[in-house]
Amino acid sequence: MLISIGIINWNTKGLLFNLLEQLRYDDTKYRREIIVVDNASRDGSPQLVKEKFPEVKLIQNSKNLGFTKACNQIIEEMEGDYLLLLNTDLQIQRGGIDKLVDFMEKNKDAALCGPKLVYPDGTLQASVRSFHNLTTVLWELTGLYKLFPKSEVFGRYFLTFWDHAETREVDFVSGAAYLMRKSAIDDVGIFDEDYFLYVQDADWCYRAHKKGWKVYYCPEVTFVHMEGQTVKKLGEIKNFLSNYERLIFFKKHYGESQAKMLYVLTLFFNELKRGLKSLLYKNSAQPRGRWLKYYRKAGKKLLWGRSCNIDPESLIHSGKPGFP
Repeated sequence: MLISIGIINWNTKGLLFNLLEQLRYDDTKYRREIIVVDNASRDGSPQLVKEKFPEVKLIQNSKNLGFTKACNQIIEEMEGDYLLLLNTDLQIQRGGIDKLVDFMEKNKDAALCGPKLVYPDGTLQASVRSFHNLTTVLWELTGLYKLFPKSEVFGRYFLTFWDHAETREVDFVSGAAYLMRKSAIDDVGIFDEDYFLYVQDADWCYRAHKKGWKVYYCPEVTFVHMEGQTVKKLGEIKNFLSNYERLIFFKKHYGESQAKMLYVLTLFFNELKRGLKSLLYKNSAQPRGRWLKYYRKAGKKLLWGRSCNIDPESLIHSGKPGFP
């Protein structure tokens, strides 16, 4: 059996080196191929792979195509029976990858499974979620999910009421680390490239469930995740992308009326928060809200007019979405 391991890199040379070193010396009984897609890094990452890890298949993009398109490039290149997608900011459990494969071999109805993720200090990271709906979005926007994390109502999206101690069927696993069955990819299809950075994991799992596949959380395998090492470089743009791409998901799967309600709720509560912060911190710098301006314009185009074609290069390098 061959396991394909896919890694998307954007200017995280040190993290990429550490991850590839871990994989090189990991315990495994399965054959492996490792595929790295580099999204036009400027920190010498491609040269590192060529010089230090010649066994790795390297795909060099001349510009940043985004996370989702890079995942699909890996799918096109892979030859394995399974695909393990990994963020560069991970510390993997020795022998843990094989345990995930063994789980999938025993559960033929599983399209995807993911390990338990923890922060470097050992605290639990919310790596499994329920599919968002307007109610869970409302709890998030109002902060009630933080005030009442043990509530099955308010904690439903992040599953904060659950101790994450046992194997469980879940709606979806976040995209930092998960193992996919190749036959399920063939059945469900590749990732939807309407998503640039976020939500493609939820979208794929939603489509898999509709096809009759299951998604599992496997806490017997634990990876350490230094969350946000890539996206922190995007500043406010990450707020724009996470909210806008959630809007795409709602329109695609729940219809335009619910997507429009999400759009209105997101604008209202975020503008309310900005207004309250301005009142509370009169003598300090005004809270930034540039992403809201972009969200307002892009959402309006998506829901009430033409499609909104965002230019990724403009988004990444100038901090502006680049739509007309």
